[in-house]
Amino acid sequence: TNTLYIRASDAGKLAALSQLALGDETLTGDLTINGNAIFNGKTSLLANTITSTGTLTAGAQPMSLPADQISLGGALPGTGKLSVAQRTAGRALQIGGTATNTATTTLDDAFLGQIGNTFTDVTIGNASTGAITTGGAVSINNTTSVRGASVTVDHAVNAGYKNVSVFADEINVNATVTGTGPLQLAGNTRTAIEVGTSGSTQSLSLAPASLQNLDTTFSQLVIGSSDTQSISIPGIHTVAHNPELRAANVSVTGELRNGSKNLKLSADSWQFDNDVSVTTGSAGTFTLTAFSSG
Repeated sequence: TNTLYIRASDAGKLAALSQLALGDETLTGDLTINGNAIFNGKTSLLANTITSTGTLTAGAQPMSLPADQISLGGALPGTGKLSVAQRTAGRALQIGGTATNTATTTLDDAFLGQIGNTFTDVTIGNASTGAITTGGAVSINNTTSVRGASVTVDHAVNAGYKNVSVFADEINVNATVTGTGPLQLAGNTRTAIEVGTSGSTQSLSLAPASLQNLDTTFSQLVIGSSDTQSISIPGIHTVAHNPELRAANVSVTGELRNGSKNLKLSADSWQFDNDVSVTTGSAGTFTLTAFSSG
């Protein structure tokens, strides 16, 4: 293996670069940064393990950290976009808690605190990430997107007022998720979503128990994305949030009740086999609008 060291006396020179890539797919060892470093350009640090002993300042440009393990010795402040994911395709990723498995990429409590709350956007995982789990209670301090094969929430998550998006082919919410901003749920590779079901091997299934663990204080719950082709509701589903169902086609073969909530269907086609009911005299609204595909 190979290890790349950047001395503290040289780290300041990195600030003058418009773009910097340290490591690539052929680097099988570690990337170690000793001392403080300032990155003013677009930066990608790629290695099996990334270790720093001081503060890494990301500045306003995007920073990408693809690594199977990350250990920071100081803060990672920035005002641009931050992307963090495993290096090895299919590798599991844990958010929060402490590292308990060397086969899992862990973004522990210390790391979540080190990235602060000033990034414009934080992306955790990517299309090749395996199972994503929580290792403990998690507080989200930046606008955040989480993407992987599956996402399982076994600990309380507080999203605050930030925008949060989850893209996975399996989403299981077994603990309370709170927030006052918008929350989006959509597939990673699957383009079909079933609301109120579980266990599908072809669609992203959003089970009633998972939806019930999403606090009703979210300003909006968006189900689907510009890549979603179909959303189906085969049973009786009562809306507890202010949802938008976003897909090329929305099919209600059961019954959809929105009570006093604001329900929006963004689709190019709709199919209603039974009732789409709005509580009489409620403050809720029911809106149909065109779908914008990506």
